Amino acid sequence: MADPPAERSALGLLLPGLALLLFPWLLYPGNFANQPPGPAELGAWTLLAVLIYVSLLLGALLLGWGSARLLRGWEEGPGASTRPGRAALAHALREPRFRPVWIVSLVGFALFFSFFTGSLAVSLHGAFTGTSYPSGTVVFCCGGLGLTPGLVALLGPGVLLSYGPQSLALLGLSTTLFSANMVASAALWRGRSSPGEASVAGALGALGALFVNCPQCGTLLLFNALEASAAAGLIAGWVAYQAPLLLIAFPLSLGTLAYAGRALSRPPACPVPARSPGSPPREPGTP
Repeated sequence: MADPPAERSALGLLLPGLALLLFPWLLYPGNFANQPPGPAELGAWTLLAVLIYVSLLLGALLLGWGSARLLRGWEEGPGASTRPGRAALAHALREPRFRPVWIVSLVGFALFFSFFTGSLAVSLHGAFTGTSYPSGTVVFCCGGLGLTPGLVALLGPGVLLSYGPQSLALLGLSTTLFSANMVASAALWRGRSSPGEASVAGALGALGALFVNCPQCGTLLLFNALEASAAAGLIAGWVAYQAPLLLIAFPLSLGTLAYAGRALSRPPACPVPARSPGSPPREPGTP
């Protein structure tokens, strides 16, 4: 059995953290406005924008704290012996020797996400339009759901960052989840598990990252894989949308973590004892 107090304590952090990460920007009035605020409304809209980004930060902190507490309960709680898959996965994700994998994966996925979603723009042929840099501005409205209040920063003559609440929430959730897949894959490779299991876990985790970070790439990949089937036409229509691929990516990555946990919990095969020099060869079937 799992440790109910540990899980309840973790859920008490995870659920409010998820709510703070998602709900404030869903209710932001700029999502539904047709024109930017006037001078008399600018102060109130600025306060709303600050509160939304503070809620994103607090939500991320609560999710991180709750996840750490949940993993510790899975690994060290009384349910570790009856749920070996969860315990093995939690141990791998908390293992200090895999911290470099965490860091490299988080940075790599964050850059990948930012580039393919257009949040990071780099010009190699000239500077972006702007009077000076570094500089920044806030876009109060008017765009699709989750695009405002947007933050735009010109970091240099050819480097532009543009994030909204939705892209930041996806950035945090997707990079953390898919980096966990890479850490689990590294644990499978470092252990004595089958290399095939590590390859499967790594490939599925990377595929989920592709679906979230680059909908066009994931759509074309699925289209080529199913080109001769009736589903190809439906998939071709997904190229402009991210939501259908999100519905695939996150369950796929969670399932991959569960698969990796079961693989990590299996006892390794017993190694064949080495034969000492000069000893006669063993007969087949003899211990």
